Amino acid sequence: MRRPKFWRGEGALNPSSNLGAPTAQGVGRRGTLSRSSNLRGPTEILTKNMLSSKEFNLPPENPSKEVSPEEFANLRMENERLRVENEELKHDRLTGLLDYRQFYKELFRISAEKENFSVVMIDLNYLNYFNALGRGHKGGDEALKKLVQVFQETAGNFIPYRCSRGDEFSLIVQGTGKEAQEILTQIKNRLAQREVEGAELPLAISSSLATKEEAIQEIRHLPAEEKTSKSEEQLLAETIADLADKRSLAVKRENHREMLLGFCRQDMEKFNQFSGYLIKGADMTIDDLQKMKAENSEKDI
Repeated sequence: MRRPKFWRGEGALNPSSNLGAPTAQGVGRRGTLSRSSNLRGPTEILTKNMLSSKEFNLPPENPSKEVSPEEFANLRMENERLRVENEELKHDRLTGLLDYRQFYKELFRISAEKENFSVVMIDLNYLNYFNALGRGHKGGDEALKKLVQVFQETAGNFIPYRCSRGDEFSLIVQGTGKEAQEILTQIKNRLAQREVEGAELPLAISSSLATKEEAIQEIRHLPAEEKTSKSEEQLLAETIADLADKRSLAVKRENHREMLLGFCRQDMEKFNQFSGYLIKGADMTIDDLQKMKAENSEKDI
């Protein structure tokens, strides 16, 4: 089986992507294949509503007498137009990265093979803050593009995907968990050297990874009826994505809470300024914020 071209800092972006266009910020967790989602079989989920799975066949090189040269030329032009549109549908418009459908397509493919792989889930922190910098969504778009630039500059055997129209990305790393962690460390270090114009909060990510070995161990503890109701590659793809996603949510929650707590202890003005942007990622309520303020005010007395 021909292997896809893995990310090596070039060639994975859609050259025709509109990188300057604003994007609507969506809601949801990457279309994750959770076990509670009534997951359809791999054939259905990879082909339904996916024009990218179609193949457009050109007319024969020697057209029959019934097709005029003009008609033949028009057919070839139409096929080329459909091929280009089909390719563009595989990519996220803003970032040029492959989208979540391509992520799961590759995840099913690699899950059916014997090679080692890991899945990394990445959330760009504070995206709603960057979106609110007074320039429409341009601040958020700038932050997202800077993260994509970091992907391009990072060495390693991986493909990045944008898994929603929000702050969620994923990487499929062909290799061990150690190799995936090294790639993730590179990304964090490079991103820390960048900033969004006019922003007071840093460019940072919350991330996690899950390995094939971890997913296999998790599968061994599943009920027998769940293991027999799905194909092996579907079960592995679903489990590894679910593991990485849950871990990423926990890391994001902890990172946002630590940021809030730091402001609360050191700069109450910034706490009041940024708490509205951080509360969702921290998975906290207004009452939780008031409690945090009260507890730390008592410590200062």
